[in-house]
Amino acid sequence: MRSSLRLLPFVLAALVACEDVDGGGEPTPPESNQPTPEPCTFEAALEVDRPRGVFPMPMHAVVTPTCAGDDLVVTWDSGDGATAEGLEFDHVFVGSGEFQLTATAVSGETPIVLTQPIEVGRSHCPAVGESLVLGSTASDELDEASGLAQSRKDSSILWTHNDSGDAPRLFAMSTEGEHLGTFDLEGAVEGDWEDSTIGVDPTTGETRLYVGDIGDNSHDRDAVLVHIVDEPDLDPAGGDQSGTITAFTTIEIEYPDGLSLDAETLLFDPVTGDLYLVAETEEGDVDLYRKAAPHEPGTRSTAERIANLNLDGKATGGDFAPDGHLMVVRTGTTGYIWVRDRSKEFVENLFVEPCAITLPEEIRGEGLAFSIEGDGFFTVSEEPHQPIHYIRLDPPEQPCLTLEARIVMTPPPGAAPMDINFRLDPECIFEELTSVSWDLGDGSDPITEEAHIQTYLSEGTHTVRVDLEDATGAISADEVTFEITPQVCPTLGDVEEWGSVDSGAVDEASGLVHSFTNPGVLWTHNDSGSDPELHAVGVDGANLGIWTVDGDSRDWEDLATGFNLEINAQALYVGDVGDNGTSRDDIKVFIVPEPGVDTAEEEVEETITDFGVMTLTYPDGPHNCESIFVDPVSNDLIVITKHSGGDTAVFRKPGPHTDGWEGELLPVTDIDLSSAPYSGSRSTTAADIHPQGHLVAVRTYSDVWLYRRVPGEPWADTFSRDPCDGRAPNEQQGEAVAFSTDGAGYIVVSEGDHQAIKYRDVIPVPTE
Repeated sequence: MRSSLRLLPFVLAALVACEDVDGGGEPTPPESNQPTPEPCTFEAALEVDRPRGVFPMPMHAVVTPTCAGDDLVVTWDSGDGATAEGLEFDHVFVGSGEFQLTATAVSGETPIVLTQPIEVGRSHCPAVGESLVLGSTASDELDEASGLAQSRKDSSILWTHNDSGDAPRLFAMSTEGEHLGTFDLEGAVEGDWEDSTIGVDPTTGETRLYVGDIGDNSHDRDAVLVHIVDEPDLDPAGGDQSGTITAFTTIEIEYPDGLSLDAETLLFDPVTGDLYLVAETEEGDVDLYRKAAPHEPGTRSTAERIANLNLDGKATGGDFAPDGHLMVVRTGTTGYIWVRDRSKEFVENLFVEPCAITLPEEIRGEGLAFSIEGDGFFTVSEEPHQPIHYIRLDPPEQPCLTLEARIVMTPPPGAAPMDINFRLDPECIFEELTSVSWDLGDGSDPITEEAHIQTYLSEGTHTVRVDLEDATGAISADEVTFEITPQVCPTLGDVEEWGSVDSGAVDEASGLVHSFTNPGVLWTHNDSGSDPELHAVGVDGANLGIWTVDGDSRDWEDLATGFNLEINAQALYVGDVGDNGTSRDDIKVFIVPEPGVDTAEEEVEETITDFGVMTLTYPDGPHNCESIFVDPVSNDLIVITKHSGGDTAVFRKPGPHTDGWEGELLPVTDIDLSSAPYSGSRSTTAADIHPQGHLVAVRTYSDVWLYRRVPGEPWADTFSRDPCDGRAPNEQQGEAVAFSTDGAGYIVVSEGDHQAIKYRDVIPVPTE
């Protein structure tokens, strides 16, 4: 039974087959409704992703054929000298001009010629990105790093050497500064090694280091030397691989007309193989000289003067980008970048004003070398264990061809707090926008304006996105991700004691300022219950006198200084602002023209009758207060209240500040000193602002809190971010704080008899 079932499908298949047989003849073919196919004609289409832009302009082109045979061949001509074969063509235009891209497709005997006009404009300055410190030079013997070059064999290796006076040797190090070896050039003379560069020999393809013995401080050499060294092979993880180099060659270069010039910059042109020297005359003129390739061993040749370079100082180093489209020459502080248009003679590019960028601060910056990728360069300074900086250069953006939501963000992201300006690239908007929506990546509400400034108060990674639609219905979006790094707090020095207060009349020092009018003088006053007296104290504590203000003194608590427009002079602002019972209807601020003080005289006693008084009220009722200061930038008077529970309010009165003014303070923000990061006392007792306005010190009984202030920002932003711990010195009862007039640190004095005048260095974080 199982066998019969197994055969049944095959029997059914046979029966079905028999139905198609007509009397045992051939089966009748089925009728077809399909049309007869048309003959196929060979065609081709050309697509180009970018028909216009600025150099260096990458372009991708592709030919799409139909009905091509197996013998299809596509050849390309870029219009600027490059040729290729294949369906796709990638090319970079390195010069400006109008070109015709041609693709010729051949299948059988029929050629199809396809063309596309290409417009390439002159490139502009590269955008300068972030500057990073990668590490520092580790070798103790590398103490005058002068030349610098990045290996063309391994991007993690840098080559350098010392300035004049050292042995003829090269140092290899990692990009973080780790020592990888010292290599003596056996038989070489180290006259004055000033710069080195690197390049690929156009005839052999070998990577070679060019070491410039080109210095001539005394201007008496009849020729300079360049040693040409095949780059050694190194293992970047192999530790110290020191050795001796015997296989190197030397060429001699003289200047025209018998000149003897001092040079500290040697450049290798990767396009032509030429060497360039940036040399200085005794009169200080800086010129560029070319020694044309090839560079035959043992030869002596005369360099050709190419152009004068107008720099802000002596040229100390430089380099070409690996593709040759940028040339950088540096001084101690500035990098000058020339953009090279390959459609022109090299010298013509030097007639265009270079792009000038500020280099990182260095002791004696000399070395500069482009990275292999050409997206930035390294710098290094003389002196031992110096930082290795990397400055990123962003290529020029290509122009938009249609609506494109291209975000422009300035300045580059950095440490919190910072303001970032977001806007749209106007060159990428061709029709009226009907919809704009920004998501600023910090949880804030969407923004519908085309430009917006956003303040980022704390660290974190943010992704900003913008969505656009224009009047034609075209839509586009762009987003950028960046990091706001943690706030960098000021560097603090050790506590110094300048002296102690001599005067027995100063026993409850409350307000304190360092005088701008009288160098070496501190002004202070006592707390509530004392006479309205201003005490002049030397920074060493000497009693220089008492100036009595001929007015009322209810509760003087703090002292500020600032230039007053009404009197056209520096003034002392005395804060009669104390209110322990929170019962005052108003508070007073005295405007006192700062008296002159002769530090050679002591115990002067005078009365001040010419002064002004402002009457202030709070918008929400009385507050106790012991802290005021005047912003040197905005001229705002800032008032900070005091509460034992830490509930602190900040108010302001905009300038100008005039005698007889009466009015209400404007609320700024609240500070909760009972929560982290605050610790210790919750009661504010004094405040002051840095002479440049970018740092605010708020005193409590136990601490000094430092707030970084971004220029022009709202005061609410300043006091809404976490402060830095200013590490207040130990005191009996700290109620006074003042920045020194040079801004280098802050000064404190405690209540009590003959208290010490203490000072701590504060090096503020630079503002953006």
